[in-house]
Amino acid sequence: MLTLEDVGEVCRIVESYLLRRLICDLPSNTQSKVFLTLCNDIKRLDGTYDDFIEKLRYVFGNKKEKAAFPTDEDFAEGLKNKNIYTMPARYKAYIFERIENGDSSEYKEIYNRLDSGEYTIEHIMPQHLTPAWASELGDDAENIHGQWLHRLANLTLAASSYNIRYSNASFQDKKTMKDGYLQSGLKMTQQIAKADHWGLPELEQRSSMLVNQCIALWPNKDTTYVPPQKQYDEIALDDDASLTGRQLMKYRFRGIEHEATTWVDMYVQMLKELHNIDTAYLNYLAGADDSVDLASQFFRTGDGFEASALVVEGIYVNTGTSTQHKLNMLRRLFEHYDQDPSDLVFFLNEKKCNDEESSLRHKVRRDYWSQVLPAIRTETGTFNYVSPTKNNYMSGSTSCPGVQLSCVANYDQARIEIYIDTGNAGRNQMIYDSLKSHRSQIEEDYGRPLKWYNQEGNRSCKLYDELLDVSVTNHDDWPAMIKFHVERGARLLKAVTPFLP
Repeated sequence: MLTLEDVGEVCRIVESYLLRRLICDLPSNTQSKVFLTLCNDIKRLDGTYDDFIEKLRYVFGNKKEKAAFPTDEDFAEGLKNKNIYTMPARYKAYIFERIENGDSSEYKEIYNRLDSGEYTIEHIMPQHLTPAWASELGDDAENIHGQWLHRLANLTLAASSYNIRYSNASFQDKKTMKDGYLQSGLKMTQQIAKADHWGLPELEQRSSMLVNQCIALWPNKDTTYVPPQKQYDEIALDDDASLTGRQLMKYRFRGIEHEATTWVDMYVQMLKELHNIDTAYLNYLAGADDSVDLASQFFRTGDGFEASALVVEGIYVNTGTSTQHKLNMLRRLFEHYDQDPSDLVFFLNEKKCNDEESSLRHKVRRDYWSQVLPAIRTETGTFNYVSPTKNNYMSGSTSCPGVQLSCVANYDQARIEIYIDTGNAGRNQMIYDSLKSHRSQIEEDYGRPLKWYNQEGNRSCKLYDELLDVSVTNHDDWPAMIKFHVERGARLLKAVTPFLP
């Protein structure tokens, strides 16, 4: 149905989507759901695949939260601050090949030469801060070195044999030595050789230049397409979004759409779906006393609630609760039933909150992470290349590439987790299984049980702990959340690190 030119454009759009998300540290496990429903999302706009490219851009542009297509602003922030050097080798090779070649017909082989070891990543300002480099960088040398060492602005390419000679040499020596920067056959290194010195002004200038180049190489999803009718917002159960006051139009579970125009209808239908997976748990809750977690919401008859609904014969659920409470209950139940919350997607009518409210929410998150970061950097020794973000989570590196220590701040809970996604499902599973084989020791060192999550069909996996009944929107909860993120985050990292490959 598409021309070869259209197929090429689809690939370029998808390429931008994936790379921007990688740079902005958005989770990869949501992407399978995005692509699973992508064609249906496009056709749903007007019932046809006409104008496919513009519709594709429109659909990507309307993805929210964890499935979002990062904006130019977020992409630029990620490019400037991200620790590029510790990314998996194939990601670095891909990024440097695109930066060196762009869309030019004068193509230089980069990826395979990095893969074979013929080329290597070169730190302009070296990893060891020598006296000569301390002088080059000036009075704030240590801070500049610590912040900029592994960022894109301080990295280039060199032949492996040259890189050994460059080592800790001064900038002038790197430029002028035999086969130095001035004689490089690589455009990106020739550009560096134009500088007389290498310090903060040059790093900032190159960072700005590379950001602009990358935004052009991996462009955003701007489109001229206007849908013929109002489209619905899509929010998944695991998204950090308040749905109180939002009008539900329908929902999708495991790729199948269901009609439900009220939150109560959706709630009861989802309880029936979960009950069909395992009939024992809700039966247990309906017969248990209120000391059992979640049991206060289920009963054998509907008489115990002001508002209730029949799930199945002999099991009633309390429906006289807020929308947010129902969603929190579903998150807890999904965890028990080992279901992926991103599989449940709500289609909502026009947004309740305006741009001002959305900006305020983002500001609250940035303010919270600004308070957390200094303490957690001190306690964990990681998060050194992370900046406060508007997202509901931030992640720091561990001793194992592809394994991160993540802190999450939601409307109803705080969480710390060891998040495993190396980009390879088999390696993810190997790391997870290795950690789980030491579960008793890890939990003993951590000081209490952890939750272990390895959903079949998801590439990533994790282990985590949570603090319930707190909200990032409530400043009174911040001290408890900060204490949890800092102290528990440090303990979790310390407990897990000895068992990472």
